[in-house]
Amino acid sequence: MDRPHGPDGARRCRRRSAPPRGGDHRAGTSAKLYVRTGSALTWHDGGSTAVVPHGTVLSVDLTKVPGRNDVREIGVRFEPAAGAHRGSAVHIDDVELI
Repeated sequence: MDRPHGPDGARRCRRRSAPPRGGDHRAGTSAKLYVRTGSALTWHDGGSTAVVPHGTVLSVDLTKVPGRNDVREIGVRFEPAAGAHRGSAVHIDDVELI
């Protein structure tokens, strides 16, 4: 984002993610949706969620985010499972502010 944005009354940011077929996805991979706010880019996330083959819904409760009217970044952080040793890809779709 090149300038501050607010969620315009939204209470939750939600994304769906899933590993692609044929990727090196392993049980134990986790992900968290985050927003960073203000000039200090303060981190707020919705907690870790296991990534499963059929897809995972990640969300952040925006009502609990101080500075939610000054969102500078929205992203997903993935943590590989123990034993993962190759790269893979992840599909992210259905991004919603609700």
